[in-house]
Amino acid sequence: MAGYGLSDDNSLPVVLEENLEAKGYNIEIVDGSVSGSTSSGGLNRADWTLSEPDIDLIILCLGANDMLRGIQPKETKSNLEKIIKMFEHMYEKNGSPKPIEYEVRAES
Repeated sequence: MAGYGLSDDNSLPVVLEENLEAKGYNIEIVDGSVSGSTSSGGLNRADWTLSEPDIDLIILCLGANDMLRGIQPKETKSNLEKIIKMFEHMYEKNGSPKPIEYEVRAES
């Protein structure tokens, strides 16, 4: 969630972490976003992102740049589904399957 044009202090990961800490949560947000990235770029970085230790939650926000670049919605949907499958595999591999709720929307 790179937030093109935003200062670091106003980026979503920083604001989210500060708000959660203010509510008493001991949390660290690791921002794996890249400004201008597409779902294909996210898929290429997914292995690296999943190598971080002790991941409890992943927020996947990709697709807007795909639309801006004219990438077909079916390709975006396929990339997002592959990333989600990688996340599910990571949880299963760690011996602690966690429920994953998601919705992939792609309008053609």
